[in-house]
Amino acid sequence: AVAAAQSPSGMVLVGKHGAGVLSVSALRGGSTEKDLGEFWKIAEQTAEEHGNTMDREEWRDVLHVHLAETRKDAIEQARVAAGRYQREYFENTLGLDSVIDGPPDKIIDSMVETGTWCVGTPDDLIETIERLDRDSGGFGGLLVQATEWGTREQVLHSYELIARYVMPRFQGSLVNLSRSQAWVAGKKDELEALRTKAIDRAQADYTERRLRGFFPTLTALVSRSHPAQQRWVNRAPAVRTPIGERDTSIQPEPAERLGGNKNGRGYRLREVPKHKHDFNSRRIVSAGHGS
Repeated sequence: AVAAAQSPSGMVLVGKHGAGVLSVSALRGGSTEKDLGEFWKIAEQTAEEHGNTMDREEWRDVLHVHLAETRKDAIEQARVAAGRYQREYFENTLGLDSVIDGPPDKIIDSMVETGTWCVGTPDDLIETIERLDRDSGGFGGLLVQATEWGTREQVLHSYELIARYVMPRFQGSLVNLSRSQAWVAGKKDELEALRTKAIDRAQADYTERRLRGFFPTLTALVSRSHPAQQRWVNRAPAVRTPIGERDTSIQPEPAERLGGNKNGRGYRLREVPKHKHDFNSRRIVSAGHGS
């Protein structure tokens, strides 16, 4: 790629050879063209004269960027280093005109205000890229000038914010997600009603399964007892579920064997204290014939 930042020479060379171009986002003072769109026309006109065709996808725009969670934080993080960068290199070393008549730590405020630098939040960078896209007529990619205006952690966090919140916006990664969010938001009342209905139905089904599983288990336990004891079972609901399909999470306590034949007969119902000296706490321990 050919660098083009101020004079038309770079764009002429690009058009003559059909090469890619690398330019800064804000043209430096003294440029022959007022904006990036006019600057690009130099390459197109030259390319036509030499039988070439320019491709905007091969155009890279360079921008100074530092991001943080808030614009205030970003500016304060970069204030000292950015001021020294401009004053000591571009002005005192290269001889460019001073940006402001004031101390270096005030330079960043002017550069951000004019849009020469983007120091702020991911939203600020998105807005800047969209503005550059409109002014230039379209370009193929954005390059961030590596200036390290903050600490190592702050610089890495700035790159992370670009990767997480800016790049997906221009790479198409958020298209389906945005459409899905808009669709759900437009139907939120309807979806909420369906969700509530589904929860109520699930709760009712669960309660029914618990009841249907408990009573067949109790019926199986008492069915081997004395006929007179069947009267209690008859008060249970008429619903019957096969033993193999009942809810096994509710099981009777193991019966105490009081003697009987090998077929399992010979159980009886009686109350016994849980503890030797505790006659206030009782439980059913067995079912069958006997007194």
